Amino acid sequence: MAINITNLESELTTEVAALTSSNNSDDLLLAALAYYNIDPASLQFSVATGNDLPDISSGNVPEGTIVFVESLRIPVVATDVGWEGLDSRSIKRLFAWGYNQYGRLGTDNTINYSSPVQEVSSSTNWSSVSAGNVYSAAIKTDGTLWAWGRNNSAQLGTDNTIDYSSPVQEVSNSTTWSSVSAGDVHSAAIKTDGTLWAWGQNAFGALGTDDVIYYSSPVQEVSNSTTWSSVSAGDEHSAAIKTDGTLWSWGRGNSAQLGVGDIVCYSSPVQEVSSSTNWSSVNAGDNYSVAIKTDGTLWSWGTNTYGQLGTGNITASSSPRQEVSSSTTWSSVSSGGTHTSAIKTDGTLWGWGNNTLGRLGINNTIWASSPVQEVSSSTNWSSVSSGRYTTAAIKTDGTLWVWGQNNSGVLGTGDVVSYSSPVQEVSSRTDWSIVSVNEHTLATTAVPG
Repeated sequence: MAINITNLESELTTEVAALTSSNNSDDLLLAALAYYNIDPASLQFSVATGNDLPDISSGNVPEGTIVFVESLRIPVVATDVGWEGLDSRSIKRLFAWGYNQYGRLGTDNTINYSSPVQEVSSSTNWSSVSAGNVYSAAIKTDGTLWAWGRNNSAQLGTDNTIDYSSPVQEVSNSTTWSSVSAGDVHSAAIKTDGTLWAWGQNAFGALGTDDVIYYSSPVQEVSNSTTWSSVSAGDEHSAAIKTDGTLWSWGRGNSAQLGVGDIVCYSSPVQEVSSSTNWSSVNAGDNYSVAIKTDGTLWSWGTNTYGQLGTGNITASSSPRQEVSSSTTWSSVSSGGTHTSAIKTDGTLWGWGNNTLGRLGINNTIWASSPVQEVSSSTNWSSVSSGRYTTAAIKTDGTLWVWGQNNSGVLGTGDVVSYSSPVQEVSSRTDWSIVSVNEHTLATTAVPG
């Protein structure tokens, strides 16, 4: 039951791939092949059963051999130290829950779910996901980009304005997408060649196309740069970082959310006012943005009505301002509707801004204009996502925790009760790898169902 992936050019076409009779074994094996960019059409297939793994110590099992383990329903790969499960960061199932108006969960219906439900295609090769305001977007390991949900502003990139309740591939059928961000009513994505593309609503120039025309299919931003490394689509504005560490914004600027020192709207990329060259990540929220530099400092700009900038006050800023603690240990940050969440290098998680219904996770509903640590004081948080009214985060043990408003089941706790401190989602899985939350939640797991 093995595929020898060593010496690909000379050996792969003659190897025999053995499939088990286990449910979804075909899909799982194909996902394993996609991980290694192996064309399944080049393999000869035969069917076999059994769970015994070849003895690596015998010396007869080449490193890189893939075996599907029937009892575990997971592919494993031979390494120089033993058998290991294939990288869950590259092969993932996609689950969704929460508000499902317009089919944003991808479950081929519009039913709200208060616990995780797998998207309808049951694909096993999702590599990244992004929950927009009323829709979703995601990329597969084959570089294709898919979207579903509300499409009134052409935010799905399907060259129409039809809503879809199951994943639909963007119209260009490109296989070179590397990252995507779903905003309020527009999407932005980067390809492997470093180009940046956008589609959807463009009333204030959020697509960066030097006009205010809506586009229903991907259009490249006007500079045609090939050095974009990351992008974030917010509420009618976009922010992105280039490989040289510079940060650029465009779109609606009436709330100073572009960080360019004024409140003007721009329809093409404009560099933030400090012209710094050490930005490492940026996240565009509702009328504000947050970003981290390579020195571990955290900065923000835009509206600050609820203290979401973390500057110890509620004063707006049209240029980057450092959060009040001046910490140099921030590792990741996520902007929501009116609150912000961030993780430090020590694994602690902090929040600030609007705390209605407990979205900061501090066991109360008091707003905070400076960082406050979530109530459990855990030191093993690995990633966090701030939604419109909620927060979701994953720990290093693969568990997923949620807090905040829950009237549509967006927390995945099996109920519609709001929580002001972290609560584990109802399945209690330990293999969650990516989470993105808005008024609905998207999350990926390792291959086993």
